[in-house]
Amino acid sequence: MITYHGPIEKPIVNPSDEFVRNIIFKKTEDYWQQGSGDSSFEIEGCDESYILFYDEPYGFFINEAP
Repeated sequence: MITYHGPIEKPIVNPSDEFVRNIIFKKTEDYWQQGSGDSSFEIEGCDESYILFYDEPYGFFINEAP
């Protein structure tokens, strides 16, 4: 099970590929400037999560967090 935690939404369990594409390629900086300003993907059974920060004008900074 994968859970997406966005800057403003409630957690989304097992987001679709289309949802993830939309978050990465279609959301504007306005989306990323809300709430915490970051997102994460947590994978059940893993101790790590992958955190995304929008880093204008370069795109995203992706970090693995223990």
